[in-house]
Amino acid sequence: LDFGMERKAKGPLKERISPLVADARCLPLPDASFDAVTMAFGIRNVRPRADALKEMHRVLVPGGRACVLEFAPVETPLFGPFYHWYLRVIMPRLAGLICSYPEAYAYLADTVENFPRPADFSEELREAGFPFVRCTSLTFGVVNLHVAVKGIDPLADRVSLRSPRKQLMKKAPRFPVRKRGAFFSGTDQFF
Repeated sequence: LDFGMERKAKGPLKERISPLVADARCLPLPDASFDAVTMAFGIRNVRPRADALKEMHRVLVPGGRACVLEFAPVETPLFGPFYHWYLRVIMPRLAGLICSYPEAYAYLADTVENFPRPADFSEELREAGFPFVRCTSLTFGVVNLHVAVKGIDPLADRVSLRSPRKQLMKKAPRFPVRKRGAFFSGTDQFF
């Protein structure tokens, strides 16, 4: 966070970025106050995970996106067993040679292997209130990017439906596009 603060102080967006240390399960932020929420390699360490996902949903404006980048168990028949062997056996030994806390890598292996499969985590996002979820597998399934879109309230006032977010959504055709206060997907990637 200190490094981020240093970069913020020098960057052009320094007035728009406010780093905050808080519990992901109970954010001290108002409802519907952000266009996007991101978390990278952290959600697997949050218990209970459902509370953090509901908080992400709560602080997003309608049409906002939660982007979660996370490791996952690899299930491919050829690469999966090799990867899990590497994660359990090789990586902790290598870590023991170069760092003073190799136990952290055993913990990493445990959390990765016990994290839900990508389809199951996508379902957890849906259960947290996100009607549209897309998962993109990266690096042979070692890492997955989950993008969840908060639905739009059909009773929302017309002013909020004319927000700049509408233009953003037009630039990303794989995501749902707002029409008459609801989301419609140009593809079936969300179902």
